[in-house]
Parts: sequence; structure tokens; C-alpha cells
Amino acid sequence: MFRGVKRCFSLSGQILWGMIALWCGGVFRFCICENADLGSGLALIYWGCFLLILWFLPVVFRLLLLPVMILPVIGFFAAISPDPAVQYQTPWAEQCEIVIDRNRVTIRGIRDFHYRTEQDYDVRYREETFDINQAETLYLAVSHWDGLENIAHTMLSFAFRDGKYVTLSVETRVPVGKTQNSLAGLFKQYGLGMIFGTESDLLKLRSDHRGEVVYLYRTAATPEQVRNVFLGLASRAQELAEKPEFYNTLTQNCTTTLLKPMRPALGALHKDIRLIANGLIDHMAYELGYLDTEGYQIETAKNRYRIPSGIPGEGAEYSRLLRKVMYQEKEQNP
Repeated sequence: MFRGVKRCFSLSGQILWGMIALWCGGVFRFCICENADLGSGLALIYWGCFLLILWFLPVVFRLLLLPVMILPVIGFFAAISPDPAVQYQTPWAEQCEIVIDRNRVTIRGIRDFHYRTEQDYDVRYREETFDINQAETLYLAVSHWDGLENIAHTMLSFAFRDGKYVTLSVETRVPVGKTQNSLAGLFKQYGLGMIFGTESDLLKLRSDHRGEVVYLYRTAATPEQVRNVFLGLASRAQELAEKPEFYNTLTQNCTTTLLKPMRPALGALHKDIRLIANGLIDHMAYELGYLDTEGYQIETAKNRYRIPSGIPGEGAEYSRLLRKVMYQEKEQNP
């Protein structure tokens, strides 16, 4: 039995060392060298040396040499900070500017692109001032792409009693010359962007031009909770504009970045381990009673609250028509 336990610990240790080696190789591939081929070659050499030490040297040499290989890589990675001179691709080039004055939140740089296709669009930004005392309803948007059910992009939409709407999407800010890649997102390759935009930009882009399956659920958040969430996220975006941060595929992504400010409205949801597969966030929110599905079970609600393509209009007009179609709400004049 003792021998079996010893083997188990030995195997666990090797797996742990192997995971560390893979991560260090990723640093070589994505961070240390700009040239992808050269970076991959350096990563392979690093892995080869690591495995030779791990498998063929006595324990005492492993304990001496492996930290020597690992610690400099960790130190190098920890020292990487966002470069303010980086140029980002057009959809993420502008970072919104937010001014909070008591109950009024002014957002400069709300994205309001007009799309003819996903790649053909007019670049437009607008400025809007929101009275947080007018905040009324919080919506959760979940967008699936390429037929993926367990992975999704999550967004929040806010509706105000005075007829204003705004959506928040946390996204990777992709630098010019790079492409979006989930693996690269683990290694400080992208900026973290909190994009405030119109629903006709952020939602319609996905439902109409990318062909994604997008759901829009009305949450059970009270107006007071909606105000707190909106103010918390606006403050977070304000901090991010002043001090840029890196996107991380696992720890700082479109869902995890939203969770802390959302706690006043979605309490226990942020502790659910299933958030690793964030495509199930609507199921989790439903189980915890955070969605207002008008009495429908979640599977029926998914069919009911899927955003249809082809809804006309832009800005607030699109938002009103969208709710008229999906929720049978009467149109309100702003």
C-alpha cells in the first residue's frame, strides 16, 4: 500500500511539473520571441531540457535544476505590463472614457458602428449621459458561435425608464497584426476591453452579421440592484481606462470580469465552478432564480428569448423594436 501511495505522489508530481513546463513553453512561444516559428523552436528546446532533467536525473539534481529553469521564466512573465503605445484593431481601438458625477454617469466613446457586413462598417462613437436613478432592467445576453453549446460570449444590457439603452461587452483588444487565439490569451497577448455600445452594434452584429445564436434574458434584478451593477461596472471601466490590464482566457475574460460588480444582483452565481464553461451561464442563472423567464422552463425560454435576425433600426429604435418582438412590450418614446 505504501508503495502504491508513493507511486501516486510521484505521478502527481510529474504531472504538476509537466503542466508547469507547458506553461513556461507557452511563455517562450508567445512572449519571449515575436517570431512564431522561432518561439515554437525555443519552446521545444525548453521542453526537451525539462524532460531530460525530470526523467533521467536523480531527485536531488531535479530539485536544484528545475527551479533554475522555472523561476526566471516566471519572473520574466510577471514583469510584462501593458504597453500604452500598442495600436489595437479598429473594433477595439477606442477605450471609453467615463465620468461619474453622483447619480449621473457620462460615457464618451459608446460604440455605435453601422454594419453592412461583419467586415464592412462605418466607425461611429457617441456620448451619452445616464441617470442611474432611471435604471430599471438588467438583461443577460449569451452568444454562441460555431455551434458551441458550452462556450459563449456573455454581455449585459441596461434599460432605463427614460428610454435609453446601453450594452456592456468585455472583449479581447486585439493588437494590429495579431489574430485572436484562446491559447495566446493565456499569455498577455491582448488588452482587456470593456466596450459600452448600442444593442444595434453589439447584439445585432452577432445575430445578423456573424450568424451567432444570441439569447437575451431579462433578469430578476430589482431597479436598485440594476443601479448598483451599472455603477459598479462603470467604475470598473473607469479604472481600466486609467490603468490598462491584460485579457486572460481563464481568469479575466468576458464573464469573470463582470462577476464581481454583478454580485449585488447575481450573488452566488460567481462561485459556481460551471462558469469555466460559460455557455451554461443562462442555465445556472435560471437555477438560482436570477432570470425572469415569465414562468417558462429554461429550454422553452431559450427558444422564446433567442434574438431574431432582421430587426430593423439602430440605437434606441432597434432596442425598442427588439423588446416589442421578444417581450411584447409596447414601444416607448424616449
